[in-house]
Amino acid sequence: MCLQCMADAQHVFKSQKPVLPKTKVGGPYYLVRAVCGCRDDWPQGYYGLVVCNDPEVIWKGLLASQPDLRDASANRRREDRLKDIRMRYRKWEDHLKDIRMRFFMNPRQGYELVTSCMAAGYDPRKHSDEIQWLMGYLRKQIKKRRLATPADWDEAPFSYQKKTRKRILASPDKLKKCWLEL
Repeated sequence: MCLQCMADAQHVFKSQKPVLPKTKVGGPYYLVRAVCGCRDDWPQGYYGLVVCNDPEVIWKGLLASQPDLRDASANRRREDRLKDIRMRYRKWEDHLKDIRMRFFMNPRQGYELVTSCMAAGYDPRKHSDEIQWLMGYLRKQIKKRRLATPADWDEAPFSYQKKTRKRILASPDKLKKCWLEL
């Protein structure tokens, strides 16, 4: 059985269209999320970019936007504001580092992913960091497209463990928040 089935991975978008287009060398890539999880191979709640059955990359949470280093609350002591800004930036940086570690792959897979990203709008001359670009692109797609709900997942061909799935993501408001969380 493939890892996608064992983790009960479901499409993030209702249309089930690829998030990154097909190119001559690879793709298309679909954004999915493990609903039930599968041991350490694909834990519950982790995202994956899938081409066919098994995910090419698995990571925890979409990368949030880089934190704003300006702080509007002038009433707080300067040291407290700086400490808070540093803490938010470190948390963001640690999450980015974790995501980068998960994107280590063999050269063929990396080339296929980069060419698919370039077809979606990534330009190495404009964007310095591909992973930051990809996470920003995925965030934009999530805000733009209609998200899948547990009811949509029940119509999927491999829908089992329905009670667990409905308990995890009950309403569309909770669903949107869940997709965009760290």
